[in-house]
Amino acid sequence: MGGMVGLWNASSLIKNLQVVGMSVGASSASTDVTIGSVVMENTMLIRQNKYMNFNTGNAVYACEPHVRLFSTTVVRGEVYTTGTTIDSFQRVFVVEFQPGVVRVQRGVTTIGNGNSNNAPGGAAITAVNPAKSFPNYLGAINLSSNGYSVDDIKNREFYTDLTAGGAGVLIYRPGTGAEARISWEVVEFY
Repeated sequence: MGGMVGLWNASSLIKNLQVVGMSVGASSASTDVTIGSVVMENTMLIRQNKYMNFNTGNAVYACEPHVRLFSTTVVRGEVYTTGTTIDSFQRVFVVEFQPGVVRVQRGVTTIGNGNSNNAPGGAAITAVNPAKSFPNYLGAINLSSNGYSVDDIKNREFYTDLTAGGAGVLIYRPGTGAEARISWEVVEFY
C-alpha cells in the first residue's frame, strides 16, 4: 500500500483536472498558459493536437509542437518557427492526483542528427518500478533550420520507453533525421 494510507476514503484519486487550450506558433516559438497551482510531482499532462497549419510549402519546420508543465502555474507549448509560419492548437489536460497516488518525473531531451531506433536518445531518471510506470510522450520539435520535407515525416514519429531497470527513459524514432527536442514525462503509480 506504500503511500496510499487513508486514500481509500477519498472521494477521488484525482485532486484536480484543468483543461488548457493554446494556440502555439502563430506569433512566437512558445506560448505560456497560466493554470491554477499544482504539485508538479503529482501532476501529469495529456496532450491532444487539434490541428496544425503549415504555411511553408513543402517544408515542415515544426514537427509536432511539444507541451510541458513548465512550473506549478504554467503549461508551455513550443514549436520551431525559423523562416516559417506555423499555427497549432493544442488541448492539454492537466491531471493532478491526490498525494501518494503517482510520482511524475519530466524532462526535455535533445536527440542529435542520425539517432534512430538503433541508437536511441534518452535521459536518466530516478529509478521507477517498470511494472507500475509508463512514459508519456508530449511531442517533439525539429531544431534544424532546414526543416523536414513531407517525405521525412516518418522520421519525426517518436516514441518513448523505459529502460529495463526503470532508471532511464528511452526515445526512439523509426529512421534518422534532423536534431529534435522531445518533451516527456514518466508516471509511476505507487
